[in-house]
Amino acid sequence: MSLIKEIEEQLPLPVYPRPGLCQVLQKQGVDVDTATELRATKVFDSGEAGGIVCSIIDKGGRIDEEKQPIVVSLTHLRVKQDHPLSQKISNYQRRRRKNLRGR
Repeated sequence: MSLIKEIEEQLPLPVYPRPGLCQVLQKQGVDVDTATELRATKVFDSGEAGGIVCSIIDKGGRIDEEKQPIVVSLTHLRVKQDHPLSQKISNYQRRRRKNLRGR
């Protein structure tokens, strides 16, 4: 089964933003830090250039998925280590970053 299919079965997926994503979201007026739990509600394959991307929301309602959806690369998100897909997602993120550096 593909990683996208496995993630789809686990939606909404609890995730945490990495520091770079926090900065981007803060510039958009969304007050988050690396400890802010977000939810990936949709997952897509954006091809070789973009990889796996997720639509995210927050528990506090600061991100409105209907009015202004935020779609980010899975590599900008962190999953709890005890989540069943944690290892698979971490492996994907490592491979993806390595491939991007090699371009």
